[in-house]
Amino acid sequence: MMQHRILAAPVCGLLLLLLNVCYGQTTITPEQALDAVRVFEGNPVLQLQNWELKEDEWNDVPYYDIDAVETLRSSWTVDALTGEVTAAVYYDALMEEGSDEPSGPLTQDQCRQMALDYARSKYSGLDTMGFELHDQDWEGNGWRFVWNQRVAYGAWTSNAVAVYINPVDGAIGAYISNRVPTPVPDEPQITAQQAIDTVKVATGIVTVYSAEPSLGVGPDGTCWTFEIQGGDAQGAYLIYSAGVNAVTGEIIGLDAPMGSPSPPKPFGKPSVITGESTSIRDLAAKVPGAKVHWLGKEGAKVFVGKERYTLVPGKDTIESTGGTIKLSAKIKLVDGRLMVPSGLLDVLKSASAPKKARQSAAR
Repeated sequence: MMQHRILAAPVCGLLLLLLNVCYGQTTITPEQALDAVRVFEGNPVLQLQNWELKEDEWNDVPYYDIDAVETLRSSWTVDALTGEVTAAVYYDALMEEGSDEPSGPLTQDQCRQMALDYARSKYSGLDTMGFELHDQDWEGNGWRFVWNQRVAYGAWTSNAVAVYINPVDGAIGAYISNRVPTPVPDEPQITAQQAIDTVKVATGIVTVYSAEPSLGVGPDGTCWTFEIQGGDAQGAYLIYSAGVNAVTGEIIGLDAPMGSPSPPKPFGKPSVITGESTSIRDLAAKVPGAKVHWLGKEGAKVFVGKERYTLVPGKDTIESTGGTIKLSAKIKLVDGRLMVPSGLLDVLKSASAPKKARQSAAR
């Protein structure tokens, strides 16, 4: 371990220098990141180890990944620019035996209040920034509550807090957050239905099975974003992830479709990914260019070329840039490993293949 520390020091120093140049502001030191975790936990003598400076593949923001001593089985993420603790995962805090239906002596309402109290104590400004409860789900081994910031015109921002609660004893299983300067949305000039109609024309979808646009504001401006499922004139079933500028009506994002030559009437189940339960890291290691961004109890994001896949423990589906992928079994978190059906390997390999090769395979 000491040898690794000695070797890591000059490498980390060089990375700090490069990041300072790239971002135009100073990144905090490893010692400052460790102290930030101790303040977050209210424990000035908390023993920490295995810090590592990384760069988030999702938003290119540098961060520190920090672990506690092995017996505590906890980890934290610290924003390397601001020093804010943006994630804390306590691997032993959630229920050991999961269940499909909510269980535990604590009710959903009680768990939600506990999660809100914790979020308020950790995320400054939660009560003054326009946060609203956006999502609440039973995740198999606990409750997950998500609050997002909502601003003018009902637009959502990427400012968010997620808290996982053990319904047996109220223990915090995980805390995940995001903070950016609050954006100011422009007044929408097109409606949600007009956004859907624009995407229908662009994709050739004639019959819409499902589309629920959500207004958001971010780097791309004020936009309607949604997944649209439908059928084209030939009966092919298509799924697109779309983004439409709410002011100009311009399509700012339209991901490649997933479909089948024989459409469902009106819905059909997409082909189900099967196979033995296998670690997602083991599968990704077999795919050129694949990268796994570990999110602790919240799962992982897998990046393959321009494709991204969101894996959430307890779910039997994977959300991808091309749509929803159905699995034969639920994703499980076992001893720190995220387990999925081995057949997902073919999906990842297809995403990594050159575009012409994927088109040939589709034919």
